Amino acid sequence: MIDKFAIDYQRVLITMSLLKNVEDSDYTEKHSLRVGRLVKKISAEFYYDISTINFITRSAYFHDVGKIKLSKKVLFMAGRLDEDGLKEMKQHPIFSSNILNNLGLSGEADIAVQHHERLNGSGYPHGLVGDEIKTESRILAVADVFDAITTERPYRKGFTIKNALLYLYSCAKEQYDLKVVKALHNILEKDKKLKDTLDI
Repeated sequence: MIDKFAIDYQRVLITMSLLKNVEDSDYTEKHSLRVGRLVKKISAEFYYDISTINFITRSAYFHDVGKIKLSKKVLFMAGRLDEDGLKEMKQHPIFSSNILNNLGLSGEADIAVQHHERLNGSGYPHGLVGDEIKTESRILAVADVFDAITTERPYRKGFTIKNALLYLYSCAKEQYDLKVVKALHNILEKDKKLKDTLDI
């Protein structure tokens, strides 16, 4: 029997080899893998067919590949980026999109380029608002932020899972899709990763 996910993981291996060229590769590669796994679970909560779930998951694995074009200064900045650093960082979704388009992955590129967009227009690189942002990119955005804020970094401690969810709920509707946040919540409950009831 053919593994339905085989082609996805072949492509993931290719992309992971690209991510090894990112200066901050240890974090970026592991982050991309974690986000991909989470996106896969969230997508399933939306009852997508297996082909669509694979497609969205693939986009998640690829979303930060554009970081190979960022400078060491930006990738290793401990704390807030200065104005120039922030401007450079905001280009990485576009870099990811360009790389994916060059690989013939235009659909994945369209999702990856929007993973830092926010519903109220405060995101980047294009400041998209509401329905201008793809549902698939909204799923990726929530998974991306959740993993980023719960992961320990040299310059800060990670959020607990409970506090990360509370943060996402506090920003829902303004920045993140509430349906996606609720889907993530449901996954964490089913995986028994939430030991305490959320005070919401």
